[in-house]
Amino acid sequence: MIGPKIGFDYRIHRGDMDMAAAMWLEDGIVKPARLHTEMAHIAGASSRKKAITVLSRLWTRSPWRAGLGQELLREVLSQDRNVAYWGLLMVAYPFAVHGASDIGRLLALQDEITTRQVNQAIMRRLGESEKVRLATRKLLITFADWNSLARRRRGVYGAAPPHMVRNPAATLFITYCALMVEEATRLTLRDIEHLPWLFPFQMHISPRDFDAIRAFSIAQNGPHDLKVGIVR
Repeated sequence: MIGPKIGFDYRIHRGDMDMAAAMWLEDGIVKPARLHTEMAHIAGASSRKKAITVLSRLWTRSPWRAGLGQELLREVLSQDRNVAYWGLLMVAYPFAVHGASDIGRLLALQDEITTRQVNQAIMRRLGESEKVRLATRKLLITFADWNSLARRRRGVYGAAPPHMVRNPAATLFITYCALMVEEATRLTLRDIEHLPWLFPFQMHISPRDFDAIRAFSIAQNGPHDLKVGIVR
């Protein structure tokens, strides 16, 4: 998995993601200069700069500039934006992957989680620092704003109703993101379904989901499982 970087210091509002998505679909790129104009509603030059930096990073990673990644992103944005935005965040920010993984594991064991518990889990990976605490708070607030977590009370969260992944475009996009995030040439379909950082989603991946696009290859992995990879 990608390394333990942070760089996440701003709550990502769902409305700002929708604005950036419209920009990307129109121009194929999200330009910081245009974001500066569109985000004039954010008070304070420092906060606006942080927001622009985070959004720019999400939408300008190399996979979304051309080829398969661009094709899949464009398709999933018209089918399931919850999946699209989640994948963008996980590919752009290793810290988000670590945080989402820890949240997913905690929610598999208990009904509620606290900011403190998530902080402790992440600090075991990255070390104790104020940057980690700040990034954890921003990540939890972002997940709640995206309806991926349910905020119960101050500093306490529960699982939101699971988001069912029902169409091949979302499945293909998740598969593509999983291969990048896990830095794997192949993953089993079962492993993708149970990745802890995909905790808000429920899916059953079928080999038939890959019939419409030849960029993915499916191979047998033992008698009862299949592996998927990208044809190079």
